[in-house]
Amino acid sequence: MILLLWGGITLWYTAGWRTIVFGTGFILAASPQLTVNILQTGQPLFNQQAKNIWLAVYANTDWGRWDEVPNSIGLLEVIGRDPLRFLFNWVRNVIGFIGAGAEDVSEFGRADQLRLLGWPVNWLAIGGLVIASWLAWQKRADRRWFAISGLIGVYVVVIATAFILPRFFLPLAPLYAVAAAWAMQQLWRGQRQLLIATLIIAILLSVGPGAAVQAVLSAQPPDEVAAVALVRQSLPTDNVSIVAAIPDRLPLAKYSAIAHLIKFRVPVTVTANELQAIAADYLLWDQAQGAPPIPESERHRIGEGRFVLYAMRGGRGEE
Repeated sequence: MILLLWGGITLWYTAGWRTIVFGTGFILAASPQLTVNILQTGQPLFNQQAKNIWLAVYANTDWGRWDEVPNSIGLLEVIGRDPLRFLFNWVRNVIGFIGAGAEDVSEFGRADQLRLLGWPVNWLAIGGLVIASWLAWQKRADRRWFAISGLIGVYVVVIATAFILPRFFLPLAPLYAVAAAWAMQQLWRGQRQLLIATLIIAILLSVGPGAAVQAVLSAQPPDEVAAVALVRQSLPTDNVSIVAAIPDRLPLAKYSAIAHLIKFRVPVTVTANELQAIAADYLLWDQAQGAPPIPESERHRIGEGRFVLYAMRGGRGEE
């Protein structure tokens, strides 16, 4: 919505008729979500974000207090309870995005905008935004830099009303990348110099994706990682069906690398008759729930650990 309003106003003043094209494209892109909202809630822009703001302002983002207020609490009610407290939280979040200094008593402080891009592109982006906007003010650079800087400012101010996480600002990463590219062009005007600088920066940034993948994988629960490895090693083909009887709160059956193989999810209280009616090839079972409701289950078991597979059609020797 921020992009729609800001982009529409900017294009109206700079390109006129393109506003219609922009608005039409926006509505087409957003129509799947708008349709779901209308069908399920009767409101095209349904949301319950005011509760997140309450959690940040009055509950110190303690999720244990989530149920203290209803999901339907409104923004005006949240602000009205203590306007100064709301304002202080808001300003603190904006500072946290820009860059907190000595006034931040946490161990590391915050500067979320520096985390949108890798070093040194992040600093090139900030320098590019500041200098390009200043030159545009002096009418020595494209005045569309005002639109970019303004969009960033409005987005940060709106998003910062609750609590901030780096991922909330990912939509700004392309804008910062444009500013970094502009800064590079100003610093290295020669084609050869720009090429060398680009190659050096590409090498510096190349460690980022690998480090990110490693950080994500190292944070996964070992039991769930072992379950994924077990399924991938034990089932050489994807032409099988698995029924998972594991706690629903675990992402293993929903978002993991084997989720596409899991055709059915059942509660851990599933009975033998229910499993037989599903007629899947394998059962992925959580051993923390005890033995599965399968006759002679040990003869059908594949693997060790918390999560194991059970062959539902024949014994282990027949697989």
